[in-house]
Amino acid sequence: KKNQKKNQKKKTKKNQTKKTHISGIYISPGYNNPKPKLYSMTDQKSKISHLKAPPDEKQVKVVILPGNGCYPVDDSNWYSAVASQLRAKGIKCVLENMPDPNKARESIWIPFIEKKLEADAHTILVGHSSGAEAGMRYAESRQLKGLILVSACHTDLGVENERQAGYYSRPWEWKKIKENCEWIIQFASDNDPFIPEKEMLHVAKNLETEYHCLKGRGHFLSWQMPEIAEIIQEKLDA
Repeated sequence: KKNQKKNQKKKTKKNQTKKTHISGIYISPGYNNPKPKLYSMTDQKSKISHLKAPPDEKQVKVVILPGNGCYPVDDSNWYSAVASQLRAKGIKCVLENMPDPNKARESIWIPFIEKKLEADAHTILVGHSSGAEAGMRYAESRQLKGLILVSACHTDLGVENERQAGYYSRPWEWKKIKENCEWIIQFASDNDPFIPEKEMLHVAKNLETEYHCLKGRGHFLSWQMPEIAEIIQEKLDA
């Protein structure tokens, strides 16, 4: 009988100290405590939340904005080649067909760049021709990591289709563009058949760009433009 009582006491103590979990709530039997404590799973999570590692810094991405008439973008000029070069370097690159590809109207492109392509302060915009103008207007009111302009101009050049695009309907806010970009790089050519050199130099002067004038590259309609991936890598490594 004594042994039975001892075994019974041990069993009772063991049951008293046993912890149970019921439907996400931890119940402490409260040994020698008439009022058990209840801890919700939310409470327990809050206690360990400070132990979690901080989230990684948002990854920089590159968004390529094509010139008007460039559709599909994967089969136009150097866009796909540059996207592949950047991805090979581990740099995220977004290259998508733009809506209204022939007129490239500001009223359609700017909302698309913001809502669909999600260009933000961690984004490097690469704009070619009409895409360069879209990039500049976008940067007037939104922050960017960087802005690369290829064959950029600041007037409609007397072309009706360009006038209808809407980018040239008001003065450019050069100061705001500079303030919203960490850096701005510009590529021009000495024999561009569409953009006069004075147009590109006007942009360079007002934005104080890092200006690169390449010989014999025309309107940059070739299948390759390795300078872009190289200079982006340099900026990210700096």
